[in-house]
Amino acid sequence: MPLIFLNINISTKTNSMKKIMMTLAAVLCCAMTSTVFTACGSDDDDNTPTPAEDTTPKQVAMDFYFFTTEDMLNYCNVEVTYDDGTGTKTATLTKDIVDDKLRYRVHFESDHLPATFTVGRMVTLKQSIDELQSFSYFTNGYTYVAALYNAAGKKLSDIPQYIANDPQSYPGANVTNLINAGRLNHTYTYTFDTNGEMNYARE
Repeated sequence: MPLIFLNINISTKTNSMKKIMMTLAAVLCCAMTSTVFTACGSDDDDNTPTPAEDTTPKQVAMDFYFFTTEDMLNYCNVEVTYDDGTGTKTATLTKDIVDDKLRYRVHFESDHLPATFTVGRMVTLKQSIDELQSFSYFTNGYTYVAALYNAAGKKLSDIPQYIANDPQSYPGANVTNLINAGRLNHTYTYTFDTNGEMNYARE
């Protein structure tokens, strides 16, 4: 009887040790497998080529500014009409909507190319200026800044800025003749082709 009891006890301890060793072996195997996969994953990440930057222009934006003067705002109706392809909009200029440089900004943007932006100005008199010895005005008076963007909206390049800044001052009677003849009325059209090349026309 004592011998049988001893054999059973030894057998039980042996089985327990085997289970512990097998458990440790399984844990070690899992750890090694995880390390191998992690290493492989790191190798794959390191070997992944960086995508080439998209340099194809797909979008365009422009800020167009009309210049005015105190005399124009005080004595004239200055009406700006513009269209970015979504419909015509109109604004009558007042001191409340021009900036501190007496400029009125029109913002254009298009999420596709080709695109066309049109902006125009019409000047009429609110009252007689014939008695004024000097009247300051702009025959043209505008500037713009524009840029091209890729499909993701990343800026690719600026379009060179252009400034037509020609303030003039003449007796009121002379300016009346210019305004009545429509010499201060202009329409500007900017067309961008599929490559982002800009064409310009003035009427």
